[in-house]
Amino acid sequence: MGSSPAVQITVRLQVRLATPFRVADGGITLHHFLSELLGITTGFAGNALPKLLLTMGLVQFPVYLDPVLIGAVISIAVVLIVSRFTEITAKKRDYRLSLLKTPSEEIDEHAARKTMRFGYTMIIFAIGKTAILLYFYEVPYFRALNPSGQIAAKGWLRGEGWFAYSWLILYFILGCLALRWSGGVIVPSE
Repeated sequence: MGSSPAVQITVRLQVRLATPFRVADGGITLHHFLSELLGITTGFAGNALPKLLLTMGLVQFPVYLDPVLIGAVISIAVVLIVSRFTEITAKKRDYRLSLLKTPSEEIDEHAARKTMRFGYTMIIFAIGKTAILLYFYEVPYFRALNPSGQIAAKGWLRGEGWFAYSWLILYFILGCLALRWSGGVIVPSE
């Protein structure tokens, strides 16, 4: 293939994310769908029934047996049990691997470069949003609390400040992940 590693990584990621939605065969994807559906259903029942009994006052659970936790444990256990006792044939495994191969007509370097721009855009957005929040929210808030004008002295690491910083932290990390997965920062080893 004559395409760059960034294009190959981007297309591989897109195909891997889209594979569960390709229910073209009745095999491996249907098995995973049914196991997850059974896990979700039993998890809901494992959450709703204890919550109903708790709300009606019929039972009293210890703090560590919250109904949400009970439902989550039941859901994970059912998915693991169903997956453990279900055998996948070689034909189904081969079909799944064939779904992960990227057709050559889907590799587009222009689309990969466009994808990499989203990572840079998210980082720029993070810096801009944080600066706007600090200038138009944080500074007026401190001025209202401290009419004497000492806004630099205190409060930059309190809740209001972290509200502004959280945008920078979250979107900077997401932008770096988008760049990494699209091949913009880290060159893939393959």
